[in-house]
Amino acid sequence: MKKQTLNTPIQFRRKPLIMALEPRILLDGAAVVTTADLTTDVAYQDGAAQTETVEQSVHFAAPAPTGTDSGNRREVAFVDTAVEDYQSLADGLDESVEIILIDGNGNGLEQMVAALQDETGIDAIHLFSHGDVGELKLGTLTLNDDNLQAN
Repeated sequence: MKKQTLNTPIQFRRKPLIMALEPRILLDGAAVVTTADLTTDVAYQDGAAQTETVEQSVHFAAPAPTGTDSGNRREVAFVDTAVEDYQSLADGLDESVEIILIDGNGNGLEQMVAALQDETGIDAIHLFSHGDVGELKLGTLTLNDDNLQAN
């Protein structure tokens, strides 16, 4: 046996302490990642489908036909002449839709009121104009929260 001196450290041997802890359950997070990937892919595809050119959106500007007899429906479309290439937009509408042009140099709302003043039996009114967040531009008039009640 080797004699211990002051310079040699004393080594203690311990028995390993093994004791049972609470039960552990391993959950796989791959399902969350897979779902997130699928959701991102679908959102990306939806966004890509919505990025159309003006020519493509003009082609689909006419309202979808319904199951009812379209001969009995009366629809009016107001097209602001301030919109770039407004004539192509108007030409893309269904022949049954009555098209009224809004002079881009005048108050569009007043023009609409004058055009519809004595009219009845209109099933739908379509507006084709410019807008912005919280605003609708009709000719020289810009409708928003501030002036909506006044007009």
